[in-house]
Amino acid sequence: MSMPTQDGVFLWQTEAKCGGMETSEFFDNEREAKKTCRTCPVKDECLQDALIYNYDGVWGGTTYRERRKIKHTEFLREDYIEAGLYNPKLKV
Repeated sequence: MSMPTQDGVFLWQTEAKCGGMETSEFFDNEREAKKTCRTCPVKDECLQDALIYNYDGVWGGTTYRERRKIKHTEFLREDYIEAGLYNPKLKV
């Protein structure tokens, strides 16, 4: 997990392709936001923080709803692993 600097900015954000863009673009126009994210060099770091901090809008190329699905899938996978029922060949 990355930690913000004293001014509240994560170090990866200084390299983000969206730096300097209007934040409203990542709430109002998902298609364009995702297009920007596709080639961003810090997309994975962005997604990781969005999953941890439950951000709204498009982060790491995903919408809030898409991230909820990711978290739910990971949660189920962890439960299956703990119960000894996880089979990596099956999609959870």
